[in-house]
Amino acid sequence: MLEQLRNQHGNIYKAILFILCVSTLVFLLPKDSRQVFDFNVDEPWHYGDLFTPFDYAIQKSDAQLTAEKDSVRAQTRPYYQLNDGVLPAQEKELEGLIQENWSDCKYSVNLDGLSFNNIFNKDKSAEKDSLAQLRHVELAMAILEELYATGIIRLDVLHEEQPKDYSITLLGNNRVLHEDIELKELYSIKSASAYAEDELEKANKVDVLFLLDLIEDCLEHNVFYDEEKTLYAQEEKVGGLSLTGEVVLAGEKVIARGDKITEKKYQRLISFFAKEKQLRGEEDEEVVIKDYYFLLAGQVLLVSLCMLALLFYLVQFRKDVLRHHPTLLFVLLLIVFMTFLTKLALDMELIEVYLVPMCLLPVMIRAFYDARLALFVHIFSIVMASFIVPNQFEFIFLHLIAGSAVLFSIASLRKRAQFFAAVLIVFISYSLSYFGLTFILDGNVENINWNNFAWFGGSAFLALFAAYPLIYLVEKVFGFISEITMIELSDTNSPLLRELASKAPGTFQHSLQVANLAEDAIHEIGGNALLVRTGALYHDIGKMNAPMYFIENQSGINPHNELGYEESAEIIIKHVLDGIEMAKKNNLPDQIIDFIRTHHGTTRTEYFYRMSVKEAVEGELVDADKYTYPGPLPYSKETAVLMMADSVEAASKSLKEYTAMAIDGLVENIIEHQIKAKQFINADITLKDITTIKKMFKRKLMNIHHVRIEYPT
Repeated sequence: MLEQLRNQHGNIYKAILFILCVSTLVFLLPKDSRQVFDFNVDEPWHYGDLFTPFDYAIQKSDAQLTAEKDSVRAQTRPYYQLNDGVLPAQEKELEGLIQENWSDCKYSVNLDGLSFNNIFNKDKSAEKDSLAQLRHVELAMAILEELYATGIIRLDVLHEEQPKDYSITLLGNNRVLHEDIELKELYSIKSASAYAEDELEKANKVDVLFLLDLIEDCLEHNVFYDEEKTLYAQEEKVGGLSLTGEVVLAGEKVIARGDKITEKKYQRLISFFAKEKQLRGEEDEEVVIKDYYFLLAGQVLLVSLCMLALLFYLVQFRKDVLRHHPTLLFVLLLIVFMTFLTKLALDMELIEVYLVPMCLLPVMIRAFYDARLALFVHIFSIVMASFIVPNQFEFIFLHLIAGSAVLFSIASLRKRAQFFAAVLIVFISYSLSYFGLTFILDGNVENINWNNFAWFGGSAFLALFAAYPLIYLVEKVFGFISEITMIELSDTNSPLLRELASKAPGTFQHSLQVANLAEDAIHEIGGNALLVRTGALYHDIGKMNAPMYFIENQSGINPHNELGYEESAEIIIKHVLDGIEMAKKNNLPDQIIDFIRTHHGTTRTEYFYRMSVKEAVEGELVDADKYTYPGPLPYSKETAVLMMADSVEAASKSLKEYTAMAIDGLVENIIEHQIKAKQFINADITLKDITTIKKMFKRKLMNIHHVRIEYPT
């Protein structure tokens, strides 16, 4: 039992990954069974006709409530207080002013039928003077009492510009004196002065100017604005306002498909969903729990089906991804990550879901793998995210077109400048798709939300420019190698290749020729051409430690002549181990180091082995292991092609004459020998691929060595 489990540990690990992925995705999905609707004012209703199964009242909008409150406040009569304490003080002041300035008064008086037409001075009769003064005081007091009894109002700033028929409520002695009195019925300082002047002119035997000046000096406001009582009255009436308006009866249509959402219809919709939420909250707890478990079961089923479809695709078409656990983990993490970003955007009210850089996923996968895998995983990712968002069709269509466009734009990612072009292409794809959907659903451009184009641009920018640092991070965490990194490594001006060209120029030229052969061969049979070219450039870097022991770097002197065959074989074999050590020291990716490990597989240094066997004493056995490379065997198309290209190119230098027949025989013998030695049993390469490679090698070698086909004469 334990042994069986041990043998199935890879499958168990994959199962755990898929179960964790499904669990996480289900956790991220909303746990509300209602359909998610997305709608805004001045946009069309994209969904079907909506009918209400219950009665509900339409909530008033904030703007409507604000307007009603402002109207109530404006219509509420302000409260003013009449201050009874002002009159006594002003009467006392006026009487004192008359006495103090009496000597300046001029008038005529008629007493006991006698006529006096003089200017009264201090030397006149005191009795007559007292009577005249008393008459002035009484008249002034009567006028003052009338003015203050009616009220001299001091208007608040808010009421200064009100018309004369504007009404207020007048209070006095903690009671309402006038519940509805117009401003024109009260006095201002100016109108009070005019009233006093009119009354004085009607009187006889008074000095009008003398008395009017003194009365004006004693005019003060005695009616003041009571802000506290006014605000209290306003808020009391505002509090009585209804928050709802029209009632929609059960069975009525809330909105029809395609209707433009006006302010009124918007309020109908949000009132409907608010009532629905309230009713759901009042449902029986058992019903709620039952609905929740049905919802959860549905989500688990759908997410599991999607993951199974992805698994079947990998089994059928990309077994290499399924076998390589870091790659599988990377793909599943990307799907979960994009779903998480979508949920995060929906939870944040400040941003739109279209800002989520969904095109980041195909860019990331394309950086390490082919476009077909990137597109397929991208489709799964947007389907997962569509479970969360409203307008699922629009969401899927926009991101499907944009994802396809970005893959086309970086189909051959050889320059970083392609990222800039891809941003523009993705933005245009989003925009054109959005225009098309709007035309279909609305039939016009009036309802286009122009803000969406800003979100499209932000999404394109984030997807492409966030990809660059993330690609670097993924390379470090998962040990992957991207095309960008391979482009950098395959630059012949890189430090390690420059060192190779300096120390072992023959090996450097050999590596260039092998790279060309291997790249052309992988193009023919299908594979990662950039990877095999980069691996070919570095496969022999171990020869830098002893360049003169390799024939391509020799110039007439062969140091092997001074060594034994076993020692020579050891030096030749050691260049593989030296290359691995050198590559690790220079931080080359493992995928490149694999080309160094496998480019000789488990073949032998045939020349030294055969010479050792030939010269061995009769009966002496030659240890073949000392002449055999440590391996491992090539494990992929790319490493297998490099082994073939390396052997063929090196052997072609030993041909005495370059004819079609010689090259044909050379290629056939070398590759057939490798097949018989079972060097390709671990590589996913077919006999058909090998036949294609042979033909290509023959053609290339004939072109390199300028071999002409002999035509019969």
